[in-house]
Amino acid sequence: MRNLLTIAIVVTLFALWSVRADDGKKEDQPDQPVSVALKANGSNFLYLLPDGYAAKKKWPLVIHLHGNGDRADNTMKSRNGIAATVRQQLKLARVNFIQVAVNAKSKKGFSHANDEKALLESIDTMKAKFNVDPKNVFLFGFSGGGFFAASEAVTHPETFKGVAVCGAGMPGNLSKDQLEAAKELEVFLLIGDRDPHLPFGQHMRDLFKKVPFKHFSYHEIKGQGHTVTLADRQHVWEWLTEVAERK
Repeated sequence: MRNLLTIAIVVTLFALWSVRADDGKKEDQPDQPVSVALKANGSNFLYLLPDGYAAKKKWPLVIHLHGNGDRADNTMKSRNGIAATVRQQLKLARVNFIQVAVNAKSKKGFSHANDEKALLESIDTMKAKFNVDPKNVFLFGFSGGGFFAASEAVTHPETFKGVAVCGAGMPGNLSKDQLEAAKELEVFLLIGDRDPHLPFGQHMRDLFKKVPFKHFSYHEIKGQGHTVTLADRQHVWEWLTEVAERK
């Protein structure tokens, strides 16, 4: 009887130790992005966890917004996709971000009416599923996705710590009060001097310097058209990592 009681105690203690030890375990890392449906507009988003994700640590979140006519699947899966290059091509010491890529409802691209609620829903979903650091949520958009990213970051400065905009600029429908309220945002703007969107990028540059935005980084690439190169992505990811680690 005494032996059975001893065995029972040992088994119970081992089980409790196992549960505690499991609190910080690493999540399984899927090889492919995981798709999640969005109730707000019937679209979806995809996500990837960083290597070494563990639930007991808070992780920064970056949301990729594709250009007009593109899709989040290409952002995540293709050889030149933004998320794919992080793991395969960019020379980064670490990528400690949970990554999300949202699909616009319309094939024409993102709009406030169609996609704002879905964007915010994707953030809430990821916060519910994973240990997202609410003080380290970023937007990263190219072309049409860049215009949308700039607009949403300024409209919701309480949600986003920063925004990286490539090949785009600032839409003209934001008030001075909105810009003033968002001047603490971290902002990175990169555009080629042969990009047809250059006037929008330069307008955003001048507007943000006038407010002024306290943390604004502008990069105009000589001889570059409407594209985002690997060097550009490297630059963006280094900026994201630096800002995410800044208190």
